[in-house]
Amino acid sequence: MNASLLQGMRPTTAGAAAVSTSVRARAGPYLVCRRWALIADLIAMASLSAVTLYQAGLLRHLPDPPLRGAASDRVAASAPAYWILHAPDAALGMFSYASTLLLATAGGADRYRTTPWLSQLFAAKLIGDGLVAVVLLREERRGGDGFCSWCLVASAAGLLAAPLGLAEGVAATRVMRHARAKR
Repeated sequence: MNASLLQGMRPTTAGAAAVSTSVRARAGPYLVCRRWALIADLIAMASLSAVTLYQAGLLRHLPDPPLRGAASDRVAASAPAYWILHAPDAALGMFSYASTLLLATAGGADRYRTTPWLSQLFAAKLIGDGLVAVVLLREERRGGDGFCSWCLVASAAGLLAAPLGLAEGVAATRVMRHARAKR
């Protein structure tokens, strides 16, 4: 690849520096929600990391709290856990949460005005994560083989994060409508 093509892609531009400063040094209601969503995603990913290690054969056992029905080993090793792409569902979940993490951290503190589509995508992804968490909780309950405590932590984090992007998404929609009305 030609080195001159990469020149414009280096993150040393003034715009990238401004984003860095605005995200790290500023506060605001949308940025606070993005940070909480980031924390929830990291918790989900940490929990799913252990399940992924088990599903990949690197851990022999997933310890559970002493609760009736806790059966992380059995649930994580079940056929439905490898149904999509014949890949471990925890690894797929980590991939999904990593994309949410990227959306949580992309753009400056005022991205709802500068890149409103990014705010809308973030809100939609959080809602999608929450809906997937509900479906997974329902499926785990229906399975009757007990529950995976590690997976419940990830699902709870996804559910708690789901509403955190709504206000920013709504603000971004208003900005886009206002811009269209000006045309």
